[in-house]
Amino acid sequence: KKVLQILWDRKTERLRSIWRVIIFTTLYLLCHALPLKKYGITDLLDSNFQFFLLLWMGSVLDNRYWRDYGFNWTSRWVIDILSTSLFTVLIVVMLFSFEYVLGISTIIAYFYKANEEFPFSALLIETCYSNFIMALHHQLFTAYIIKNLAEGICKEDVSPAKAILFSWVLYSLLYALYPLVFFQSTWDYWVSLVTIAWGLLYGAGYIFTGELSLGITMMTSFNIGAATLFHYNISGKEALASFLEIDREGQDWLTGGPYGLNGGVNAIVAVVLLCIWVGIWHSIRVHCCKNRGKELEVGIQSSIALFSKEEINSSDKKKLMFKNDMELSNW
Repeated sequence: KKVLQILWDRKTERLRSIWRVIIFTTLYLLCHALPLKKYGITDLLDSNFQFFLLLWMGSVLDNRYWRDYGFNWTSRWVIDILSTSLFTVLIVVMLFSFEYVLGISTIIAYFYKANEEFPFSALLIETCYSNFIMALHHQLFTAYIIKNLAEGICKEDVSPAKAILFSWVLYSLLYALYPLVFFQSTWDYWVSLVTIAWGLLYGAGYIFTGELSLGITMMTSFNIGAATLFHYNISGKEALASFLEIDREGQDWLTGGPYGLNGGVNAIVAVVLLCIWVGIWHSIRVHCCKNRGKELEVGIQSSIALFSKEEINSSDKKKLMFKNDMELSNW
């Protein structure tokens, strides 16, 4: 019985959060470590496989729908996607302009193609789609880890806000291992520091909105804009097609080196601006909810507050509505 209590939560009828996180992370890492290329599987098919594996693992291990993590299409997503994508692409253009003025980046060709046998449009579509799928499974991983960690940490003496803060920071520190594990590069503390900043950004986008729309849009727009417009490497991967081909010079700590634009210190500017954007988004949403007389729904802490109670009925677990605790939004 003691072993069963350590492994199984009778209230929610599933594994305890720590075991769910360990199993989910292990399978996620193994998915990336599989030598699929040896069997003729391309990066595009690999990304699709990872995405659907994540969807399956999340629903089976947690016994709840992914919409409870904020992965659900609503009318608000249209505004979020359009506004955030435009703002993010403008940031990419600003970073390129900064490098171009300083002589770090120079344009050497137009309409670059990695393979002359295929049309430019086909390679461009594949580049966009692969970056979109990569953003999807990155943000699903973000939501799963942060939410389950916070649910496990949240106890009687630990408030939901403190639990979320701890899980947010821990996730960002774990995110620093991404370049080493997936890019298989030597340890570069500059890239790791910048990666921590990206982890904090994606965590903030999820925590303060309760939805994945901002995180998915920010990551997709930044990666696609940098890769297809200016042929920047993204996470060590080269774009198959781009409108401009550039040559970059400068220190790796500034430019990101072979890892790409998202690994350089200049990317910190993008992270800061996008964090400000998340804050503006949250303020506008809070203001709109108050004006309409509605209760603010800050998605992620809803289930944390519910699952920390002694008794929970099935209707509460399905609704997952955050009721009277405004601690996190005020914080």
